[in-house]
Amino acid sequence: MTLRQFWRRLHLWIGLAGGIIFVLLGLTGSALVYQDEILSLLYPRQMRVTVSETAAPSRILTAAQSALPAGDGRVVILRYPENPGRPIQALIEHGGERRTLLVDPANATLLGPLPGGEIFSVLLELHSRLMLQALGREIVGWVGVVLAISAITGLILWWPQPRLRAWKQALQLKWRNMSWQRRSFDLHKVMGSVIAMPMLLIALSGSALTFREPLLPLMTALGGIPQARPAVRPMTLENARSLDALVDEALRQIPGARLVFISPPARPGGATRIRLRQPDEIHQNGRSYVLLDAAGTVLDLQRVSELPAANLVFDQLPYPLHTGYMFGEAGRFVVFMAGILPLLLFVTGLVLWLRRR
Repeated sequence: MTLRQFWRRLHLWIGLAGGIIFVLLGLTGSALVYQDEILSLLYPRQMRVTVSETAAPSRILTAAQSALPAGDGRVVILRYPENPGRPIQALIEHGGERRTLLVDPANATLLGPLPGGEIFSVLLELHSRLMLQALGREIVGWVGVVLAISAITGLILWWPQPRLRAWKQALQLKWRNMSWQRRSFDLHKVMGSVIAMPMLLIALSGSALTFREPLLPLMTALGGIPQARPAVRPMTLENARSLDALVDEALRQIPGARLVFISPPARPGGATRIRLRQPDEIHQNGRSYVLLDAAGTVLDLQRVSELPAANLVFDQLPYPLHTGYMFGEAGRFVVFMAGILPLLLFVTGLVLWLRRR
């Protein structure tokens, strides 16, 4: 067996064995890329608001808490939108179940549940864990590695000779007077070559997100700083400061940052985690944060601008690379197409395999 025959067989059997999962992860990922835009298009009344000034965080929290039975359940996260024309999302937990509510940031009015939220929650669960909890997450991580190998072997098989004419032929769809088998081959070859590099980056960044914890020792060995987990001593409510004061303190610690997430304490007197995005951060949700106890004392603080390069590679880069956000709207569209094309590649590859049997 020649080396080229080995690459061809490896590429073939990866596609046949993992094609269905590649298609599932790709299609769900494409939908998630434009989740906010899809929901805004389908539900403009709930997903678009007019904001002149944002209400205080304590009022937003109170509005979200009003949807919970008295003394039961909690607000897990308040998510502030990047686009000021969209509502604040409040993730609440009650009776072992979680759901997302919308709050008008202008007047802290509860707008109701996130429309379509359950559908996109299922899509996210499929995309990240195949609905199989921890086992599914592990499988998805390794599927990303296998998909990366498939992209590399596809590029090896496609790579033309170093001549201009060879490159033109390699990128040309020859459909005139050709059989449908030949058209399938050209579609598979050309579309695969175009999307192979983006697919490689998406697959590897997805695996990096899945295996973030196992990769932490490597990040530390390369000079990265692991995230601290300080002990939090519950405090009496007499010493507690308001949520507004805690947010103000967090913004004072990281000037110029944008408020992204507020994670209220799970129990009274606990710590509040406030996540922020500095102007130059590539992560769309920011990885800067301030952890404060109930009295407003800073327990932990991370400014992304002060972190070493290893943290950038292992902690900041994978998510915006996986979603395409770091390359703007063009990057998001490429990721969207990279999720659609595995279906075409699987079908054309299957046709070619069945034809040659």
